[in-house]
Amino acid sequence: PYLNSIIPDTGCPGARWLAANSLTLSTSEFLSDDELETIFNALPHYLLVMKRENLRISYCNQIFARSLGFDSTEQLLGKKIEECFTSEYRERFLQQSEQVFRTGRIIHQPESRILFEEFHQFDTYKIPLTKTTGEVYAILYLACDLPDLIAVKQALSERTIQLEAANRELESFSYSVSHDLQAPLR
Repeated sequence: PYLNSIIPDTGCPGARWLAANSLTLSTSEFLSDDELETIFNALPHYLLVMKRENLRISYCNQIFARSLGFDSTEQLLGKKIEECFTSEYRERFLQQSEQVFRTGRIIHQPESRILFEEFHQFDTYKIPLTKTTGEVYAILYLACDLPDLIAVKQALSERTIQLEAANRELESFSYSVSHDLQAPLR
């Protein structure tokens, strides 16, 4: 089975279901590894599992493989992180992974990256996968793409400017009406 650790609720769509069912799914008598792979490939999240012993990719879903320019997940399996990421991102990824291996704590943070010449923002998690002894044997990397965040911020900013202009007009109108009401009626 690919994942045998409980994944915390990340707040990303679909991740709550994954969190609630990952341990059950990985030991389930009803779901095969192929069925699990179908489920993980259907999620809109980038998933990667990296083993501690050799820092090699032991699992990734299709969306993750495609984000790195690979046609299939099989092309990534067994590869070292150094072979997959740019040097700038690789160093940060490996440092954070080492921190997760050492502390056993989840790292949750936003990340910005350029994929296929487009700017993307991600909500990312590096989650320790542990043996029953508590030893961290791998890391699950989970990323939720937030591509609309910039557009939402821009739309919100434009709407704020419009509302401020409307408020100025209302203030001017109310001042005018107030002034007119103070004058004698004709």
